Amino acid sequence: MDVINQLFLNNSIESVILLIIIILVAGKFVWEILSFFYEKTKNYFNFKSKEDIKQDKLYEKIDGIKDDVNKVQDSVDQLGLRVMALEEDSKLNRERFLQEARATIIERHHHFCYQVKAIDDISMQYLEGLLLDYEKEGGDGYIHNLMEDLRRLPSIEAQSLAENFGKDRKE
Repeated sequence: MDVINQLFLNNSIESVILLIIIILVAGKFVWEILSFFYEKTKNYFNFKSKEDIKQDKLYEKIDGIKDDVNKVQDSVDQLGLRVMALEEDSKLNRERFLQEARATIIERHHHFCYQVKAIDDISMQYLEGLLLDYEKEGGDGYIHNLMEDLRRLPSIEAQSLAENFGKDRKE
């Protein structure tokens, strides 16, 4: 404590602060020189500290993770291409279904309305179900008009009963 007291008594505050700054700068300079020589000798003798070994292991793990991420990214890209192909196939299938459903309803309409002039219940149920699927896929109003014509047709069972009833009365 005597040295510190004499330092403050013999010198001014500014000179004490300047002395402390000089000591700190000198310490930093010595530390940098020691670090420089440590790095040079470490590289020369291939010496690795525990921290350097840990750091190298971390770098290896990071490189492994990067490789895994690249593999996952490649897999995601491949899956994306597959999804795009499936979406295109789905779009084509949807268009084909709409064409097929439309053609079936038109063909059945012409058959029952112009040839038979009546419709059986099973065919009507089938066409109604086909119409529902057609509407779900975005079908148009033209088919609705055809379905209205089909709904107005008499049932084949009712028509055959009426014909048989008429035959029985004539006899």
